[in-house]
Amino acid sequence: MAKVLIDFEKDLCRHQGVQPGDVFHRAVVRRREELGHGVIRFTVAREDGEALPGFLPGQYISVGVTLPDGARQLRQYSLVNGAEEGMLTFAVKRVPAQDDTPAGEVSNWLGDHAEEGSVIDVTVPFGDLVIDVEGEGPVALISNGIGATPMMGMLEALHAAGSKRPIVVAHAEASEAEDVFRSERAALIADLPNATEAVAYSRTTEGEAGERLSIGALNLPTDASVYLCGSTRFLTNARAELQELGFADDQVHFELFAPNDWLLDA
Repeated sequence: MAKVLIDFEKDLCRHQGVQPGDVFHRAVVRRREELGHGVIRFTVAREDGEALPGFLPGQYISVGVTLPDGARQLRQYSLVNGAEEGMLTFAVKRVPAQDDTPAGEVSNWLGDHAEEGSVIDVTVPFGDLVIDVEGEGPVALISNGIGATPMMGMLEALHAAGSKRPIVVAHAEASEAEDVFRSERAALIADLPNATEAVAYSRTTEGEAGERLSIGALNLPTDASVYLCGSTRFLTNARAELQELGFADDQVHFELFAPNDWLLDA
């Protein structure tokens, strides 16, 4: 098993054009944007002034920080556009403590300590959940919660390419106020000739029960390539709905923000 993982890491490095182990860069926070409801967007540049590598829409970086107890922790965050060439932009959502689950160490450290001028460690971009913006055929970008971040990266790339593909963007969120990308997403969709949007909020502005995102109601083209990102429960339900609608496994591409046994059946 160790050899398999070592060889896999070497292959990833080869594809990124770096030497094995040479994936981290010291990076300076150039911009910090508070998007609301615990979501913060960071733009970083290499400390030595060299350019950070570009990324494919949907990829992520690992961010490394040293916590007060001296432990070094890594977390992965999806990349979005909006940075100058040679910089990278990613969004972080604070993870609060809930019941028996402790608060997220890295997300809260970044929220509390990563200001403009702070130095952190970032890797070169990685990840297989990517979209070919030059491809053809309809595409659906479906997410919930902070799973919106890789979908924003894909949507921004499709917009930058002037895509004329049929595009369906669907997002589920707890409330409209917590849908922090809603204005940016709507502006991109409005500027694409064949893009449509669907949103579902589980709570109304009055705090009453809202609605659930129904994939069946999206009327997706049967030949659509579908990209999913979000919580385990959301992805499990979305995958089941797509299977019932007749979508083949190779049409559905997904990313989980937590490990789960259902991947064994994927």
